[in-house]
Amino acid sequence: MDIGQLSRITGVSARAIAHYHHLGLLGHHGESDTVELDFDHQDIHSVKLLKLASQCGYKLRDILSFVEAKNRGDLDVLMLALHTLETRRNSTPASDTDTLASLDKLSTALRELILTP
Repeated sequence: MDIGQLSRITGVSARAIAHYHHLGLLGHHGESDTVELDFDHQDIHSVKLLKLASQCGYKLRDILSFVEAKNRGDLDVLMLALHTLETRRNSTPASDTDTLASLDKLSTALRELILTP
């Protein structure tokens, strides 16, 4: 799929997706001399994770370490990140429903990243 399709599916701007790609946060599938980027289903999960992590206050360098760990097959790093996220969720006041909802979504996305081959 092209960058416009990925943007529509994820609700993230094409400019942000291009930035994520430039930083190495998204896969390098089918790039050619025409500068056309080709994204796949894994990139949908990655962009959703990036969006949620950003909404929860994570920095891009932290998110990059999650993606790099996934690419290396280092599930220990991802499991530690999930544990840290769950600890943060447990310490968030019940009255902060927006933060709790975002943390729950991020936790689900991180689990999907761990389970996706």
